[in-house]
Amino acid sequence: MTPLFDLLDEPTPTTRRDPSTPAWVTAFETRTGTTATLAGGRAIPSPCPTCHAWTLTGYDAPLLADTATVDPYAATPLQEAAALLLAVATYQLWGTPGRYQLTPRHIPGLRILGRHPPATQATVVIAHTCRPPLATAPLPALRPAPRYDGPPLF
Repeated sequence: MTPLFDLLDEPTPTTRRDPSTPAWVTAFETRTGTTATLAGGRAIPSPCPTCHAWTLTGYDAPLLADTATVDPYAATPLQEAAALLLAVATYQLWGTPGRYQLTPRHIPGLRILGRHPPATQATVVIAHTCRPPLATAPLPALRPAPRYDGPPLF
């Protein structure tokens, strides 16, 4: 009789990622099943080519978009105000980990039409400047909102 499995076998060793890779980058690659590459409207983790700090890079609009590189930290209203005074762009981060998207809130020298929710009600991130980041709070682990909140349909 051939056993289906042998409990005495050694487990298959797993390859360990580079210890300098942040856990959130590993989580992104695990959830999406791919390495981080810029495609579509998703913001992806990538190291800054100048200072090698980990950032989120993505397009800031569905059409006529520009590439936005932000620090992966949530900003408070006071930190967003400091970014405005320092003429540093701010963005609103949407979605869930692995499917983040960016929308501009303030771009120096560019007037953006429309209203934005206060920073207390939205996840605000600040553009990367190759200096210590203004914001240091981790990004919230958001869960997708349910599509239907009413009673069950069955």
